Amino acid sequence: MSLYDHTPCIHSFASFNYWFRAFDVRTTRIDSWPNASPSISSPHLNAMAEALKAIPNITRLSDCVFRILGQNPGRFSLQGTNTYLISPPESSGPVAVSGSDSDSSQEAIPSVLVDTGEGIDAYEPLLESVLLGKHESSKAKRFVTDIILTHWHNDHVGGLHAVLALLHRTRPPSVSPPRIHKFPHSTDANIEHKLASLDPSSAAFSPPPSSSKSLHTIQDARTIQLSDLLTEKITLKALHTPGHTSDHVCIFFEQEGRLFTGDHVLGQGTSVFEDLGAYMRSLQRCSKALEEPEAGVGGVGEVTLYPAHGPIIEEGKAMLAQYYSHRLERENQIIALLREPPPAALDEQAKGAGEEKAWSIKQVVAKLYASYPEHLWPAAARGIFLHMHRLAMLDPDAGTNGGELVSPRVKCLDTPDGLAPAIPEGNKAMHEWGKLMDHRWTLADASVAGQTGKL
Repeated sequence: MSLYDHTPCIHSFASFNYWFRAFDVRTTRIDSWPNASPSISSPHLNAMAEALKAIPNITRLSDCVFRILGQNPGRFSLQGTNTYLISPPESSGPVAVSGSDSDSSQEAIPSVLVDTGEGIDAYEPLLESVLLGKHESSKAKRFVTDIILTHWHNDHVGGLHAVLALLHRTRPPSVSPPRIHKFPHSTDANIEHKLASLDPSSAAFSPPPSSSKSLHTIQDARTIQLSDLLTEKITLKALHTPGHTSDHVCIFFEQEGRLFTGDHVLGQGTSVFEDLGAYMRSLQRCSKALEEPEAGVGGVGEVTLYPAHGPIIEEGKAMLAQYYSHRLERENQIIALLREPPPAALDEQAKGAGEEKAWSIKQVVAKLYASYPEHLWPAAARGIFLHMHRLAMLDPDAGTNGGELVSPRVKCLDTPDGLAPAIPEGNKAMHEWGKLMDHRWTLADASVAGQTGKL
């Protein structure tokens, strides 16, 4: 059953606030993790509205990479979460390990797992089949030395316990438990607490030395310190890419020149974000990183992206540019709309306050997304607010990448000095999001123009 099966359709704007709250409850796929923002783990409208491409449960993408589908399909997770198993080539990767019998030995390939899925039972046997060499594309056995979590959302970290239990059962006796790597975030305490609840005798994971924490810290622009068994065989460089979440990282696989994008870029549709300004800067950063000669691709040609949702992206540089231009296009549409006379009811309210041409988020969504089914509008409403929020701020990128605008381009008539309202978070988020839908917005001044720019 999909997440939208019980979401009420909106038949009038009078029901918008209730509808937004219902949408929030049913689209925040994070179970017990706190501080949820509405639909932040959800792909955007394009993917919701278009037919999804079929993705096999297990795919051998290259000599070094398996994609294993998380078995959690839905309107907001698309085909499900893509997890990735990265290993050295079979010709050079195997190492000698002890077998189940202490007197026996065997060869197996050390590997890295990127994300753990949501904890769906059907995922576990798929990962196990690859580890035990039972998939048709490879008979080589593998074991996981390191787990990398791209960000804190439940469809990426929710399967951690089940995966650790599986790895404990299948790990050769002579092999150390895996290390768990993550960029720091306020919700890490929840992961730490859950890991601390594991039976210490199970030795399910390897914590950092001389530390009370369970997670190994990922550092921006640094090579992730993997097991010694993978030294000079697998090199993974982290890029901190906030926007979708503040702790989000992309992972560059230097040996193959591939970028694991997590939820920063999706295989279908476009990602959603907590902070649009940070998200656009992260798009710029990824694009620049893929042009650098030291990135392993010489700055020439295309780069394949491995997203956490949807099919792989063969033309990664072009997709990053498309994402960036799409956001600028949406902002320009908003600015153009704010120049037009607003719907009559809101216009009269604005004139009473001595202002003209004020639009609410509800009305912007109804205008710009008129061709989309109304049950998809809540995701659009949140995105439109984040665009307004960015447009009401000083542009931190002014003077770079074609940006020429410094002053805020829009203002909110329902906040002091026209400043953007705070982005809701925490336990009161649902109520606050509903109220924001009625805030009135207008251009900061009549001379405001759209923005152009390239990555």
